[in-house]
Amino acid sequence: MIEGLAKAKRAYFTHYNKIVDYELIKELHESDKKWDISFMCNHLNLSRSAYYKWLNSTHTGKQLEDERILIKIKEVAASNKPNERWCTDVTEIKIPTTGEKLYISPVLDLYDRYPVSFAVSDRNDIALANTALEMAHDVILRLCHFITVIEASSIQEQYLKQSLRGME
Repeated sequence: MIEGLAKAKRAYFTHYNKIVDYELIKELHESDKKWDISFMCNHLNLSRSAYYKWLNSTHTGKQLEDERILIKIKEVAASNKPNERWCTDVTEIKIPTTGEKLYISPVLDLYDRYPVSFAVSDRNDIALANTALEMAHDVILRLCHFITVIEASSIQEQYLKQSLRGME
């Protein structure tokens, strides 16, 4: 089953990447420079016939629905600044020597995909995700406090410099 899933993921990403390449070819060909389709297909290791088949194909209802869903997912996952949107998931890790299963739940900032926090447990339950989110919240609170202290120190330093200048 895992091998089948891996193959399915590979097939999906290969298909998705080809569509991205086809869209790039179409966009560059329709641009002011009118890039040559044969040249682009050759350099992207795509057949011209496959490109033209894609170009002239009509999308099925399912394909259109899939595209709408993908656009919505991209909109939801888009983030313009840090800590605007987070996501979490659970990954099962099997320890080779003991066969014991552990579950890790990272919280990722969708702005830069950097982990904000994570929690590890021997049980895959809601408590694991809640712990990871609580830890992320605590990290952000400490970070905000740290930034406030730095800003306050910076303001105090400016006042101190102004006071010292007045004493000269």
